[in-house]
Amino acid sequence: MDIFLQELFQTFRELRRRPVFTLVTVLSLALGIGALTAVFTIANTLLFRPLPFADEGELLRLQDVLERPGEEPRETSMAALNYDVLRQRTHVFEGLALQDEGSFNLLGGDEPVRVMGAYVSANTFPVLGVKPVLGRGIAADEDQTGAPAPVVVLSYELWQRQLGGREDILGQDVVVNDEPHTVVGVMPPGYRYPYDAQLWVPLGFDVNNPRASHYLHVVGRLRDGATREQARQELDAIASQLAAEHPDTNTDWKFLTLPIREEITGELDTSVIWLLVAAAGFLLLIACANAASMLLARSTERAAEVALRSVLGSSRVRLVGRMVLQGLVLALLGGGLGLVLAYTLLGPVVRLSPIADIYIFASRLTPDLRVLGFTLAVCAVVGVLFSLIPALHASRVDLQSLLKEESRGSLSSGGRRWLAAFVVAEVAVATVLLVGAFLMVGTFERLVTVDAGFEPDKLLVGHLALSSSKYPEDVLKVQFLDQLRQRLEALPGVRAAGVSTLFPLDGVRMISPLSIEGRPPENPGDDFVANFRMVSVGYLEALGVPVVSGRFFEQRDMNPSPPAFVVSRSLAERFWPGEDAVGRQMKRAPWDLDRPWGPVVGVVENVIDSGDTEDTLYIPYTHFRFINDNVTLVVRTEGDALAALPSIRRTIQEIDPQQPLYDVATAREMIASSHGNERFAAVLLTSFAALGLALALMGIYGILTYSVASRSRELGLRMALGAQRGEILWQVVRQGLTVTGIGLVLGLAGSFLLTRLLQAYVYDLDRPQPSMLVGIAVLVLAVSMLAAFLPSRRATRLDPATVLRGE
Repeated sequence: MDIFLQELFQTFRELRRRPVFTLVTVLSLALGIGALTAVFTIANTLLFRPLPFADEGELLRLQDVLERPGEEPRETSMAALNYDVLRQRTHVFEGLALQDEGSFNLLGGDEPVRVMGAYVSANTFPVLGVKPVLGRGIAADEDQTGAPAPVVVLSYELWQRQLGGREDILGQDVVVNDEPHTVVGVMPPGYRYPYDAQLWVPLGFDVNNPRASHYLHVVGRLRDGATREQARQELDAIASQLAAEHPDTNTDWKFLTLPIREEITGELDTSVIWLLVAAAGFLLLIACANAASMLLARSTERAAEVALRSVLGSSRVRLVGRMVLQGLVLALLGGGLGLVLAYTLLGPVVRLSPIADIYIFASRLTPDLRVLGFTLAVCAVVGVLFSLIPALHASRVDLQSLLKEESRGSLSSGGRRWLAAFVVAEVAVATVLLVGAFLMVGTFERLVTVDAGFEPDKLLVGHLALSSSKYPEDVLKVQFLDQLRQRLEALPGVRAAGVSTLFPLDGVRMISPLSIEGRPPENPGDDFVANFRMVSVGYLEALGVPVVSGRFFEQRDMNPSPPAFVVSRSLAERFWPGEDAVGRQMKRAPWDLDRPWGPVVGVVENVIDSGDTEDTLYIPYTHFRFINDNVTLVVRTEGDALAALPSIRRTIQEIDPQQPLYDVATAREMIASSHGNERFAAVLLTSFAALGLALALMGIYGILTYSVASRSRELGLRMALGAQRGEILWQVVRQGLTVTGIGLVLGLAGSFLLTRLLQAYVYDLDRPQPSMLVGIAVLVLAVSMLAAFLPSRRATRLDPATVLRGE
């Protein structure tokens, strides 16, 4: 132990004597270890870190699933009567909790806000195994239809942000959807389950809902000792019983169980996270190669010391161990700084990543023992990895060659080969990362710049939720929205405004059967169907959809009868190929069978909806009942769309002070966020590639600096014999270009393997184009030239007389 402490103390003394060497090595390792730690923290949170539930493995999400022969299974929420049967007949579950999604207008702070929330059964929190940090959950008598005193449980963040963290909040009233609710509890920090909820109100389960109505979110906790397989078998038996008892509604319907972690992650593509872990690992390899090359070059300065220790009796094992200890110390210092960098940059990284949309994960991205253990293990492996080869090389002591004057301060031919190999590896890996970054950036740019069928620039999109208590009838909603649209269009800098039930990038589709005058379906019972949107006057103008023929909606089309329609170009070509669709007659079936035919008044360009081009039917929103209370507001401006946001909010507050505008973004931002995986991978791969290239630059600079220093006698002699400075300059630069060229060729070859790997995980990935590969090669060579500039210039400034006199 004393010997180890003595060696450790001596190691710190040596590192302190050479601050530049120590600082550069630690920074290189910190960049690699920090990047890997940051990405691993995300992977750890998604896949391994416990969720904020007691005994997470006992929790299962229960769903209805339709399994018809020859068709893909269709998963959906659970029907109320199916749940009612389950809670009576199941024996493997300790409890079944109910939730339903909701969004709420909340008053109680400085201004109204719209928040995500959930309707929950009274046993939800006990089944999940969570407890409020203040107050209590929902009592059984409060979870009844028509309960006299509505209550609400708040998230910790909502309590702090919107209500100022008031200590007397329990028992106070807040207005939820225009109705006072008494606050009975506050949940722990970071708890937002389900639906990223910020408040919870009683569900008031109604068993009288139709059996075919699937809307409930059900979570069950298994009894002690019960397994998921036992639950599946019991649920299959109950599903068979229901199919026999209710063949009209339950034939081909079964129950599906899903671990709660899988239910929360949903369609999040974790493969992208693992690809980035691999990319960060490549960056760490570059850092290791850089540190190894520096240690190898550093070993020439210590040759005399190593020889003396060997003569005095130190074994080769001890000499190697001493150098590996130095590598471990450098790695631990780099790991400590890397942890600081990781958690400094983790916030911006998470905001870019798809995990930002899953609050239950995003709020838990903090260090834990697994991350710290991973970082410590990486430091240990890295410390040995980058120091072992230099240590083995330096411990081979040749006293006879060391005594020769010309060999002092020089590496052996084997050492020079290792040094060049490290730099080649750095350039090769950096090139692979650059190709991956260019591919992902190109794919992302192509996705976000694809012609969506509307003009996203200078377009602001927001959402309104009209209170059913304040606007109980559709006519009142229409009056509010018409007044809002007219006042917004009168604002300076606003070109057009309108509302719709959905926005093309919302990820939701509404399908409607159609009847076309003179065009009955080929088979009786079949329906024509199309995507449809209920819109106001001004919506299509604000969206910037080009008119193919006819016109947009006008105020006269908003009258109750007859209905008028605007159709997409693809729908017009489908039903009236080669003809003008304007003036043709159609109606929605089966709801409009008793209404007169409505004319098509306009044909507009196709709009890409949720990633696909759909036949779309636009309908005046005055003709049909609102599907729900939520509408999308679109405002086209003359200048910066976000600059108009304050005046838009002010206009809304002037009409209804309790009406919030929420989820506001520009259309460009919405397009970018709809490709979150691609954006996340593009930004991180580009960052890793830039860091890798910078580390490769450091490696090339280091090898050439060492080369000039170790060859100073040779270069001075050449200049004394008449060599021109240009020849010396080219000789040094050529050395750098040689190692760069070898690394570049290996990197470009490896990039084709990377492309095949990425294509398996990234949809519609760009292929490497010759122009892109040439551009990357030019970039890497330019960086190599830059790294070679200072050492080569130093070589040309050697004074032959001084060098020879020193020899």
